[in-house]
Amino acid sequence: MRVIDLHCDTVGEMYDRSLRFDCGALDINSNIIDRFDEYIPVTAIWSRKDLSGEECYSRFLSASENAEEKLAEYPHVPAVEGAKLLCGDISRLDVLSEKGVKILTLTWAGVNELGGSHDTHAGLTDFGKRVVKRCFELGIIPDVSHASDETFAGVRELARKAGKAFIASHSNSRVIWKHARNLTDDMYLDVADSGGVVGVSLEPTHLGEIGNMQDAVSHIAHYYTLDPQTVCLGCDFDGRTSRPSDMTGADCLFRIWDELLKIGFSQNDADAVFYGNAKRFFDKNNITYFRK
Repeated sequence: MRVIDLHCDTVGEMYDRSLRFDCGALDINSNIIDRFDEYIPVTAIWSRKDLSGEECYSRFLSASENAEEKLAEYPHVPAVEGAKLLCGDISRLDVLSEKGVKILTLTWAGVNELGGSHDTHAGLTDFGKRVVKRCFELGIIPDVSHASDETFAGVRELARKAGKAFIASHSNSRVIWKHARNLTDDMYLDVADSGGVVGVSLEPTHLGEIGNMQDAVSHIAHYYTLDPQTVCLGCDFDGRTSRPSDMTGADCLFRIWDELLKIGFSQNDADAVFYGNAKRFFDKNNITYFRK
């Protein structure tokens, strides 16, 4: 089985806890990763809610250096979750790009200098619009997971004008579970129309009332019926959230694969969700895997 995970928080946990790449859901010492034919996470460094923007920027720089050292053997795609670390300085995007960042989740919660998150009705600010446009120039993909519907609409319009793609790295279906963090069908199709992709998250509160593996399968299946070339995985492993009791780590992906086959997915269908759709998107947008 091959896997590309569009959103994984392990790098931040590694830095905060002074660990090697052997913690949480992607525990190398447990040989989980070795069980996959290929495993490529998008390693997002979160701009923590308990830190100021400046503190988040310093943490990003240090955590990036830490990851370059400790993940040297493992293919991964650097990313940032929460753009408050820019602190109104658009030149910092160039620094992020130099550090290999390929995906930028614009917001996380509340309102930052770019715009509003899912728990608000604020849209993109003028600075946010400048950031999105500069991301397009640098080859950084804007990520609307966590964004308000209004911020999503602003990114969509800028992407249409620029003829560029944007993504939702870890956002589930609002039809399956009505949560502000999830996407409507129209929003999912907007991402698809831009040439982007959407990752299904395993964060339980975004999955359903129970928030288990069957809920995850339902979100994948629903997205697949809308546009089969857009749905991917965005597991949100090792974020500061809970995990469903029946999905404690990356090993659960084998069981999700099996459940998809049981409901009628072919091997090729499942591979598209787990790997192929994201790989095609990466190739089209010149996103290469960071590895020394």
